[in-house]
Amino acid sequence: MPEKRPGRLLGLLLCCFSFGLQASEPLRVAVAANFSPTLESIASDYQEKTGQSFIISTGSSGKLYAQIVQGAPYDLFFSADHDRPERLEKEAYIAGSRQTYALGRLVLWQADDSLPVSLEALANGSGRIAMANPRLAPYGAAAKSLLQGASLWDVVSPRLVMGENVTQAFQYASTGQVAWAFLSMSQIRLAKSLAGRVLEIEQSRHGPIRQQVVALKSGNEASALAFLEYFKTPLVRTSLVEAGYALSED
Repeated sequence: MPEKRPGRLLGLLLCCFSFGLQASEPLRVAVAANFSPTLESIASDYQEKTGQSFIISTGSSGKLYAQIVQGAPYDLFFSADHDRPERLEKEAYIAGSRQTYALGRLVLWQADDSLPVSLEALANGSGRIAMANPRLAPYGAAAKSLLQGASLWDVVSPRLVMGENVTQAFQYASTGQVAWAFLSMSQIRLAKSLAGRVLEIEQSRHGPIRQQVVALKSGNEASALAFLEYFKTPLVRTSLVEAGYALSED
């Protein structure tokens, strides 16, 4: 047995050295706007535990996808949908497989807290309505699907104010520029001073907002995949629920 001790010690030292190299290279993460505050919190905890640093870029899922296919050097892409990660998989940009990290929850916010909030009130009102651009952002696509299913899209279209992403839609609401807004539940959970009423929209009325993540072929796949393993821990899953997301059983 004594002759094996040097080998074990050498292995331990090599592991430590390897970890130090990984931790010294930041993980470059592209994240959909709705998930950015939650990701930043999770990344901060992970950095405290492991020393791994991050460079986080935020935008609409559509714009981030376009950046990736044009050569942007990201290691991870946290999308607000499953369509764009699926495209990246088909186009052979990813390392490993797609994962659903959370299910988004769409809400309708109404500025006037003296009245019940409903789609009927929105349709019969005269105020402007904020939502994310359906072509770029999954929460906007979900809102459009909801309105089309309720035969309200043509009715409310003249009053729509489009944000590039759901964060911009929230800005319109928080600054008093609109009477209604389609937002994410996570934004409502984080909001400190947004008055008004909120109606959570049943998922069956717009389809699931299946938010997926992929590790990209970047040369830093080992660190990226290690971070994704951390997302499967009970601590992170509890954080996601507290932040206003539902969990996928995938």
